[in-house]
Amino acid sequence: MDKSSRSCRLTIRFGPSERTVEASVGETLLDVLRREGFFVEAPCGGRGLCGGCRLRVSGDLSPADEGERALLGSRSAEIRLACRARLAGEATVTLGVPGGGGTVPFDGEARKTVQETVFVPLSFDWDELAPSASVLEGIGSMLARAGHAVEAGNLDGAASLGDGLRPGWRTSLLAVLRGGVLAGFLPHREGARPLGAVCDIGTTTLVAYLVDLERGRVLAALRGRNPQALYGGDVLSRIARGLADAASLRALTDSVRAEAGRLLVALADGEGLDVGHCVDVLLVGNAVMHHLFLGLSPVTLGRLPFAPLLRRTPPLRAGDVALPLAPWARVRFLPLLGRFVGSDMTGLLVRAAALPPKRRLLVDVGTNGEIALVVGERIVVGSTAAGPAFEGGNVSSGMVALPGAVDGALWRDDDIALSVIGGGTVEGLCGPGLIDVVALLVRKGAVDGSGRIADGEAIPFPRLARRVESLEGRRRIRLGSAEQGTLVLTQQDIRQLQLAKGALQAAMEELLDREGLTWNDVDECLLAGAFGGALRPESLLALGLFPEAMRGRIASVGNGAGEGALTVLLGGPEAWDEAQALADRAESVDLEGRGTFQDRFIEALRLESRGGA
Repeated sequence: MDKSSRSCRLTIRFGPSERTVEASVGETLLDVLRREGFFVEAPCGGRGLCGGCRLRVSGDLSPADEGERALLGSRSAEIRLACRARLAGEATVTLGVPGGGGTVPFDGEARKTVQETVFVPLSFDWDELAPSASVLEGIGSMLARAGHAVEAGNLDGAASLGDGLRPGWRTSLLAVLRGGVLAGFLPHREGARPLGAVCDIGTTTLVAYLVDLERGRVLAALRGRNPQALYGGDVLSRIARGLADAASLRALTDSVRAEAGRLLVALADGEGLDVGHCVDVLLVGNAVMHHLFLGLSPVTLGRLPFAPLLRRTPPLRAGDVALPLAPWARVRFLPLLGRFVGSDMTGLLVRAAALPPKRRLLVDVGTNGEIALVVGERIVVGSTAAGPAFEGGNVSSGMVALPGAVDGALWRDDDIALSVIGGGTVEGLCGPGLIDVVALLVRKGAVDGSGRIADGEAIPFPRLARRVESLEGRRRIRLGSAEQGTLVLTQQDIRQLQLAKGALQAAMEELLDREGLTWNDVDECLLAGAFGGALRPESLLALGLFPEAMRGRIASVGNGAGEGALTVLLGGPEAWDEAQALADRAESVDLEGRGTFQDRFIEALRLESRGGA
């Protein structure tokens, strides 16, 4: 901040918290927020061209200029572009519009459960421990009398007694037993049950589930943006940042751990539960997210042969990774599969293992697209850097699947109509909505096979034709209505989708070709992703991601990686061992390094339905 300029205060609201910072009059909101360490996505680099840095604001700001009003329409009084709005005095900004986080649909039915963790309430006087050689041995004897034979010589157990044990006072505690081992102690609370959590750490999105370990039920689920996106939208930019210096690696690690912790606290608070009762956490993520969460240098992922430092991670404690739980709470990662294929694909393999045997293609659609081909006992996996467009990233009006996100498009009265989560005002496009919108525009001739937006005069539907605009010589399409609110789809947005689609299509076809198969040989393709909302096969076929030969053989399974991780979390040691065995069977291959990948990628940039196999 320029000390010679007139200063003012900016209040920054994020979730239930707020912070007031000093700034200079004339500074853009984008500059202030980034200086203070807050994540603001600006796909166009802060040039005011895309509308991706929209924020809810109030207070003394510079008036919106013509370009900003064109992007925001009637909402420019309360929603501003962070890169264009300059401070004129005191102001307040609310982060999270669009897409900081939100609830996630989940199946709350009871699941098959092997209860590995139990809470045992204990109440005793100090004198009752006197005959024992140590306090833990005395507590172990009490547990044995209550029918729980345990190993009591556990350092974590001793450390977690803390101030709960006071000589001369009656003590009430919860002893936490895991697989016959005394894991630790918690303050006594009537009716407390052991909780667990699954967290899917994606390059763009984090999804966390809170689980009742006793009843085998998911209680709640939340989604958040990965704050590492401040340092780059894909895994390659994160690797580069992580290798820059020790401080950059620490910043990447601290930010994603903090977001995971925030989600866990928010989940527990939302259910009126104590987050300290969450004693077992299972994590999944690609290899880069795995390394950065653990604070490991991604150096071996940034150069040939692109191998992770380790595939299997020993069980950790929450205190080791700064999660706001009991320091001794167990934290585990499902095993990586090699190269850039991570434990999220391991979770998806667990999910698919419960299905009838088929020649099956599994695709985890995201910023890092991961693919597995399962034929009998053989599992071959690979990945591709698809970029964040599938999750709403690097898109001018992109956001995650929250209320206000466009999640689909319909053809109504010779015009495009939008489906909006929550049915309210349009705020942005989530991944499935972007795919649906572009697919419909392709089918109706508003976007050609090269991805180019057509001139309005060439579109045979007058209402749709009137939506085509031009700004600084660049065509764009205005979506929505006066009642619903509007947003724009730019030529660059479509290019981002083409890049993501091209990379994923080329990688799938390389994997099939390597195994001597064609699309006709695939019985089923399961699509998974933590981006929220189901991908519609009809739209994927219209864009040419899959050939017509796959019609009727494509299914979306939502966050399949998270579902598989839930199976492991609730399944006890046997489910954990089965996940390890699946990982050991998987052969990891380099798809992007094959000689034909680039040619396939260029061909796959076209947006049009296709035959063939």
